[in-house]
Amino acid sequence: MVMNSKQSSDMTTLPSYYIRDAKESDLEQVVDVLSLSFSPEVNDPIRKIFEMMRLRTTFPKPHDDHLFLVACEHSCDDNDEKIIGFCKVDGREETDMYKTLSDAFPHFIDRLPATPYATDLCVHPNNRRGGVGSELIREVELRVSNWDVDNIFLGVETCNQAALNLYLNMGYEEHIELVGDTKRVQLLRRPM
Repeated sequence: MVMNSKQSSDMTTLPSYYIRDAKESDLEQVVDVLSLSFSPEVNDPIRKIFEMMRLRTTFPKPHDDHLFLVACEHSCDDNDEKIIGFCKVDGREETDMYKTLSDAFPHFIDRLPATPYATDLCVHPNNRRGGVGSELIREVELRVSNWDVDNIFLGVETCNQAALNLYLNMGYEEHIELVGDTKRVQLLRRPM
């Protein structure tokens, strides 16, 4: 578990957060963070059910080259964890990520990277610009460094300039741009 705290300019300590492995019981809060962070259509009840099913079916199994981390805000009540961010990483050879990317970008499938692939990095809008996303990525990199891989990959929509800048500042390099009918995704890589 990684712990962190942040301070405002007047030196008042704000709520701390920590990073831990996700539990299936976290998924409802994870979907809520996802719906607040991305497209408005994720807030649609049907889309929320779809996202819950997607996350549940891809939830890591023991001894799987796959992780799902959540950032939780400390609270006075230990039984009341508030999830403020999350990130998934898949290191399995055949993953839903390849199916999703091959469906969206069929002409690039032969140029897709090997795994591990970080996906769904998401931070609650009220907790952005506080280091939560950077800490999630650092924890991912720390854990993936034990997987005997040369690189880690992630994708970011090219219109998400804040996320793109975060990854580039953390040492990720542009690998390939995937252009589909409705979106453009910059695939980034970082040597491990």
